[in-house]
Formats: sequence, structure tokens, C-alpha cells
Amino acid sequence: MELSKNKPCACGSGKKFKICCMGKDIVKIKKFNFNQPSINRSSQSNRTHNLIHEFTFEPIFQDEMAMPHHPIPKGLRSFCIYRLEQIIRELENSNPNDRLLKAYYGELYWLFYKNMNLIENKINEIKSVSTIEVFMEFESEGLTDIEQQIVLDRTVSSSLLDYAYGTLDFGAFKIVASFCKQILLQGLSDDRNVGLVQLKIDTGDELVGWEFVESKRKSSRIHYEFVSMDALDNEYKKLKVSLSGFSDASLKTIATALTQEDALKKSKDLISYVGLVMNYFGVLEQELRNIVYKHNNKLTKKRMMWRDLAQYFKENTFPILTKFMPEVGKELEDFNEMRNHSAHGEFITYEEFTKLKAFIFKNRAFEYMSWELNGEIPKRKQMGVIESHVTYDEGELQVDMDSFNKSIDEIKNIDVIEPTMHPGMKDTLESIKKGEAVLTADYDGGKILFQKTINGLYKATKLNSLNREIGRKILKENELVMMFEKGSYIGPN
Repeated sequence: MELSKNKPCACGSGKKFKICCMGKDIVKIKKFNFNQPSINRSSQSNRTHNLIHEFTFEPIFQDEMAMPHHPIPKGLRSFCIYRLEQIIRELENSNPNDRLLKAYYGELYWLFYKNMNLIENKINEIKSVSTIEVFMEFESEGLTDIEQQIVLDRTVSSSLLDYAYGTLDFGAFKIVASFCKQILLQGLSDDRNVGLVQLKIDTGDELVGWEFVESKRKSSRIHYEFVSMDALDNEYKKLKVSLSGFSDASLKTIATALTQEDALKKSKDLISYVGLVMNYFGVLEQELRNIVYKHNNKLTKKRMMWRDLAQYFKENTFPILTKFMPEVGKELEDFNEMRNHSAHGEFITYEEFTKLKAFIFKNRAFEYMSWELNGEIPKRKQMGVIESHVTYDEGELQVDMDSFNKSIDEIKNIDVIEPTMHPGMKDTLESIKKGEAVLTADYDGGKILFQKTINGLYKATKLNSLNREIGRKILKENELVMMFEKGSYIGPN
């Protein structure tokens, strides 16, 4: 907004604007309240520091910055909005500048944790190159606790962690940054116990609205749920990230099947799932062939059919797929009858369909096949991230324990370990091995309780945000040590 020269100056001096900051090259920022986030050795923020430290000090060069047609910021809130607008503009490019995005995110990250006293210098740097003469200010330039969580945790830290894990989704970056900017413009008070935000997305990663879902009590972490107005486009984009080794045709086929399935919610006993089953079998056959051809180009002229593929995968091993699915050939063979029935257009029951889907998604056959085609295990897995599906029901976060346990089992088969165990995790591990019960905070506002049992094993008990037990896992000592060596923690999927 443009400030009248006879109004009190926005810097808070009490003087009129015309005799205070008007015409001066130096901006006096408006005072604001700020609760600096703390770091302790067992916190999620400490793990984040270790993972992203290497690339959060990128310089910001003026000649590559997009200068928003915005007034000059006067404090923390307006500065965050200004930088978020620059981030959004960069993400709108067909080929976003990774180095510049990391510079923007990294600057905000360390501003919150260490260098808030530098904000005045940063604002004056903007003033020195801006063609705009007016200022942007708010009644409160400070941030509420929930606003700070949305900026620092759900926008800045989450984006930097995606860089660390190599799981970049610029469309999701843009959506989250747009939501964060709108929240700072409108303001969000701490009197709301927000546990979930449903972000409504239209084609082209455009944020068109959102809804807050209240939790039963204040949560330590707000979760986002992407609700797409274009379901097919949304599924396709998610698959491009999770199954990056698959062909584009396969991704479109899977996205189509998932979208069609959503329309078949009622009268499941009356529905023949033959069409959906054939879609999935078609993708399985094509991508299994691609795996075979990748490792044996002499077979590229032979179009292997389902039974040929099942037999080939029984008789041969593969560097990654066999590690996670040692009996994959036998599992494929178990679907011979269903594959034959569907090929002849016979009725496929809901129970048969769910068996195939469990193999593909719950048992992660598609993911492991994609890893095999890429020739590497995703970086996030090499770093020991334990992923689990999260749902939000009746004001309470629920973790799917099957996917949680599956992720724990996966890390037993991963050789690469990075980063090395930091001192805080080492101390925690030693306490557990000595027989102490150790309760660690989890990302969803719940906890994980580690206990040593009388027979020398270790029990990991998952508690939800209301401290109710929702699952447990028994670990051998080497499995427990492996989790800590890999910096493992539960991350949302």
C-alpha cells in the first residue's frame, strides 16, 4: 500500500512519514514478534539440518531474480510474501532454476533458525534494486505459531528435504508456496487446532481453494491433502514421481485405471473388474518385458507373453527386483489363471481384483519394477526414510501399519547408508540398548516408544496423537542399529 506522507511512519518511530523514512534509501523495518524455533539433538529439525546443510547457502544473484511488482517489504510477514512470490514465479517457468530455488528456500530456512537479525539488510537489498517506491506492510509483521509452521515446516523445510531425497515435484512446490503466500496475506490465528489442510487443485497445478480440518487437539505437524479437480491429471502426475522408471504409456494406463476405479464405489458384487484387471496386466507385461530387455538385449526380438515372463523371472535374478521380491516369478505364476480369464473376457470378481491390486500397490511390485528399470534404489530409501500411508479420520491421524512395517523391512535390503549416524541418534540408540525405554516424537504429533525386551529383542510401539497404540514391530538388535545408522524416521507418503 502507498503511505501518505502525513501518516505515521511504518517503521514505528512515531514521526510522520515525510520527516522520517520518506525519500531515504535505508528502510527501517517495522518491529515484529518472533518465536525462534529451537533445535535439539532428537528433533526432526536436527535431522533436517543434517540432510540439507550442504545446499542451503546458495547465493542469490540479482540478474537471475524475478522482481515481483510488489511493494517493498517492511517486516517478516511482508518479506516472506515477497520471497514466496519470487519462488512461485520461478516455479511457473518451464525449466525452473534449481540453484535459485534452493537459494530462496535456504535463505528463509536459516533466517528463521539463525539469522533473523539480517532481515533488515535483506529488505534494504530489495529496496536498492526495486523499481517500486511504495511499501507493503501489515498491522502485525510477526507470524503466529501456526503461520510459522506453515512457512518453515510445510513449505521451506519440506521443499529442501525433497531436494535432499531427490523427489522433486515442482507442481507440488508451486501449490504449497501459493497456499503459504495466501495464508500470510489473510492471516491465521493460533486459536484453531488445524490438523489437516485439503488443498483444492485444478489442471496446471493451480490452487483454487482449501479447507481446514480441525484436530481433536493441537498437532505438532499440519498435514496436506491434495484434492484435485482433475482426478486423472492428478493421478498421472503422482505416478510420474513414484514410478519414474515406467514408460509414459504405462503411467497413463495406470492413472486411467485408478480414476475409473474411483467411480465404481457401489454394488461391487455386480461389477466385473475385467477391464481394470486387463489394464494392470497390460502394464505388468510391458514393464516386465522392459526389465528383461534391459538385462538381455538378445531377447528384444521376442515378444514374451505372461507365462513366458513368469517362467523367466522364476529362473533368473535381477539386481534390485530380486532383492525386494525374491519369489517374484512364483508370485507372477500365481496370477496365470486370472490373467487367462481376463484375456477371454470372463467375469472378474472384486476379491480377485483386490488380490492383484495388493500385489501391485500394497506389496509394491510396481515400485520395485520401476527401481529396477531406473537401475537404482531411490535416494530417500538409501537415506533410510520409512514411509507410511497416512489418513485423517474423525480429527485424528491414522498411520497404516502395513505400509509402516513394509518400509522397515525394506531398509534391511539397502546397502547404501547416508548420512552417517549423528551424535544425537547415537546417544538415543545407546540408551535403548542399555534397556531404557525411549519415547521419540513422530512427525504426525504421535510418538514411537522403543523398549528392550527380556529376550534381547527390541519393541517399537507406534502411538497416535492421543497416545493410543496403533501398532508395533519387533526388531533384532542389528535391525534396530541399521535403522539408526541410516537416520531412519517415519515420513509421510
